[in-house]
Amino acid sequence: ERLFYKPIRIRQIRSNESPGLHGSIDAESSALPSRKDLSKTDYPLVVVIGGSGFLGSEIRQQLDERGVNYTATSTRSDRKKSLVPLDLTASDAEEKIQKLLEADASKSNRKISIISAMGVIGTKDDEHVNAALVNAIRGAKRADQESERIKRFVTIGNPRRVRRLSKKLPFLKGYANGKEVSAANFFAFFG
Repeated sequence: ERLFYKPIRIRQIRSNESPGLHGSIDAESSALPSRKDLSKTDYPLVVVIGGSGFLGSEIRQQLDERGVNYTATSTRSDRKKSLVPLDLTASDAEEKIQKLLEADASKSNRKISIISAMGVIGTKDDEHVNAALVNAIRGAKRADQESERIKRFVTIGNPRRVRRLSKKLPFLKGYANGKEVSAANFFAFFG
């Protein structure tokens, strides 16, 4: 399968000695290429959705260290960090992500890997914002139908049992509900 869902384990997010992601995503299932892959011409372009948050910033740092060409999106526009403004809750979000992916696909012959690190917790809009990943999923599916260039779509989230437990806690209920909607749509679109 070109597009697939495979749970990956994050072993360690931060170390007090050295900040950053430390070999934390399994190499086989990762959208992050290993250093040994840097010379390959089929090396994928990477799109990071949610590139300004905690995980997205760490992923961008790893991509920078590996010399990977990527595009990072965020609801926050920041020229200094080269973030492309993208609000997935907007009515035109699906179209914008599709155009972004098609533009990246047209830059070269390489495949595109998408890493979604988007999400919020502790706001009144947790459910709405976390469920908005559906727009990125639909846009990616449409872009892939046009170009057949999407190699992987990796989402970072929680296992179903954690989401079920989270629904029992009032302050996590919206987060868990939104992530559940996103996961269901991800499987519906990409199997």
